[in-house]
Amino acid sequence: MQIYFILSLLFAVVVAGFAVINSEMIEISYFIGKVEVAQSVVILVSAAFGALIMGLFAIFSKFKSGLRTRKLNGKIKVLEKEIEGYKKAEIKAAEEKAKLEEEEAKRVEKAIEELGEDAVEKK
Repeated sequence: MQIYFILSLLFAVVVAGFAVINSEMIEISYFIGKVEVAQSVVILVSAAFGALIMGLFAIFSKFKSGLRTRKLNGKIKVLEKEIEGYKKAEIKAAEEKAKLEEEEAKRVEKAIEELGEDAVEKK
């Protein structure tokens, strides 16, 4: 950030020096008339208007970036909630799977016991 400030000051000094060197009077024609002003004033006013316009573009760009950031942060929150839901569903599915496996193991054990009893009775 400091580099931009230093470059801006350097540019301002160059423009001011250029304006001082070119101090003769010039005539500017408008739609409604003519005005005679120093060339340095025209240079400084032009530089000031250029800086103002660039500042307005920068503000607009920053505002637009802020809106985009806010929108993306909203999307991030929605996606984080979605991920959390998926994690909960995964945990629930794992618990259900474990429960079903346990029930299946009990059924298999019971079936083996019944087969074992039948085999003992046949002997």
